[in-house]
Amino acid sequence: MDARSSTDAIAGKRVDRSILLENCRVPMRDGRTLATDVYLPAHGSGPWPVIVERTPYHRERTILVRAAHYFSRHGYAFALQDVRGRYDSDGDWDFGVNEAEDGYDTVEWLASQPWSDGRVATTGLSYSNSTQSSLATLRPEALVTQFRCQGQSSYYVSGLRMVGGALDGRMYPFMLHMALSDPRARADAQLTQRIEAHLAHDRLMPILLRGTIDAGTTVLAEFPDYERSLLDTLTRGGFDDHWRNRTLSPQEYYDDVPDVPMMLVGSWYDMHTKGTLNDYVELRRRLSQPIHLIMGPWLHGEEPVRHSFSGDTEFGGAAAFDYNDERRRWFDHVLRGIDSGLQDEPPVKLFVMGGGSGRRRMDAPTPTHRLDHGGTWRWEQEWPLARMQPTPYYLHAGGALTADASTGTESITYRFDPRNPVPSVGGAMSGVSSVARPGGLDQRDPTSGLPLEQRADVLVFRTAPLEVDTELTGPVLATLFVSSDAPDTDFTVKLIDEYPPSPDWPEGFSLNICDGIIRSRFHEGFDHEAMLEPGEIYRLEVDLSATSNLFVRGHRIRIDVSSSNFPKYDVNPNTGEPLGRQRSSRPANNTVHLSADHPSQVLLPVIPAS
Repeated sequence: MDARSSTDAIAGKRVDRSILLENCRVPMRDGRTLATDVYLPAHGSGPWPVIVERTPYHRERTILVRAAHYFSRHGYAFALQDVRGRYDSDGDWDFGVNEAEDGYDTVEWLASQPWSDGRVATTGLSYSNSTQSSLATLRPEALVTQFRCQGQSSYYVSGLRMVGGALDGRMYPFMLHMALSDPRARADAQLTQRIEAHLAHDRLMPILLRGTIDAGTTVLAEFPDYERSLLDTLTRGGFDDHWRNRTLSPQEYYDDVPDVPMMLVGSWYDMHTKGTLNDYVELRRRLSQPIHLIMGPWLHGEEPVRHSFSGDTEFGGAAAFDYNDERRRWFDHVLRGIDSGLQDEPPVKLFVMGGGSGRRRMDAPTPTHRLDHGGTWRWEQEWPLARMQPTPYYLHAGGALTADASTGTESITYRFDPRNPVPSVGGAMSGVSSVARPGGLDQRDPTSGLPLEQRADVLVFRTAPLEVDTELTGPVLATLFVSSDAPDTDFTVKLIDEYPPSPDWPEGFSLNICDGIIRSRFHEGFDHEAMLEPGEIYRLEVDLSATSNLFVRGHRIRIDVSSSNFPKYDVNPNTGEPLGRQRSSRPANNTVHLSADHPSQVLLPVIPAS
């Protein structure tokens, strides 16, 4: 067909340089239909390869529609779909229940349309990443490639619960925001006002601090499906069958993923860092088609990946990521055989943070003073890096962090009061912006302005000033030997790049790099709970996920150990009560052992100087 006959035959409306097929009702296997907008090229002869993004955040969001027009102008059909139960789609939205089957049915429907050439690609970030990873495990025949960005390999590990068994603090405000955009709320102004009231800082923080919500006690009672998802997440702390479906834990189904090319994009200040890296390692091990990985320094979300900063830390203009252009490079290469340069690039592209001037800079248009931390992109052949040397650094009673193990019998005891948790100051988190700031921040209490290290419940261990630049790129894992007088408690570990004092930062700048937590009731594994015996010493592993950071000569590598990081993680009441159902709290006297027999340490991924 020529261009005129191909476009004239399509019953859509011309919008900008696209032909819009509005609110197509895509049938699911159970008879429900999902609202889908398809943007076709207004010029040129079809049929075209199709790219689809399935979202719970509305197919008419400006940032998504802008992308749809972008790709239609470059010769693709681009479909945006509201997932089941959201906006104009039928059914009820049940977190993580229907996405695999609904995604499969959507891909097969798109492939069968007259304007489709039968090849379907998927794309999307965050939840839209999960819709991709889940449908892939059902192997739709029309699926030819995926571009996944900032997604989990298991919601038990990130996004709902976290690595270490604690609860992601964003879960309750996330569900409130989902309720706020639900059709029931959009049709009821009073209900909308009630939800907004629950999201207010002074009302949200006490609920997050309490860490438990009873059925029927919040505005979510108006949304039984949302409330049920929240309560399941709060109370199912162990990794049981609830978590093992194809959306909540697609990593359980890696063997079912089809052998198609994939691009995986993640970032160091994203709560899904571990999921992105886990996907890359496991899929590359199983599949023969190209699997590529990009890891940047950004926060979570489509707008943040376009920025060159995270929190109060600036990485330089090169750090900004052109999301649409990078996606087009991938799809042009895979779907259209266009030489976009990808075939000549190594499979892994990492942003190594650090190495900047360390000066205070102010970037327009916002009058925000940021640390010029700097950084650079680097190509690699694998992840983890083959030349990485896991190097233990030991914690000592005097606050030293050294490569030499202790020869003494030291330990440090501190009092952890769940009514006064250590505040979250930056980090890889999302959805709690009204109560905490994510990203790279100077480790100071946001209320008092005092350094967190001055708290009695924060143990600080630091190296001597580094004599040479030291790069850490890879997984970070701490091993703590601990005891407590509580039946259950938490231990947190944070890796910090400690800047020395300077004219711009007279007291230095303590930049958080990555962190982790372990809920001690899971010391025998995450499939069951086991309480602590008072005074008994336990070996706990704290997974800090992974990072890539250059610690410049004169800086110190610092490790902070505590028992809370709120609201990034929920606060352990120390009582041993069932998770999500606690009615009380108590202080815990927690001890970190640093002796020759119990050498608490952190395993750092040192990259030898080249």
